[in-house]
Amino acid sequence: SSRPGLLILFPSLDSEDAVARSLVVKYARDNGWDFCLIYEEG
Repeated sequence: SSRPGLLILFPSLDSEDAVARSLVVKYARDNGWDFCLIYEEG
């Protein structure tokens, strides 16, 4: 049984999505998910 995977796409490292990103990462970690943060080059 593999853990759920989570692919997170954000516009940039210093975007206003920082708070949302941190919440999603915390949720993933709290639930033992594997996750990957993907950033688009501006």
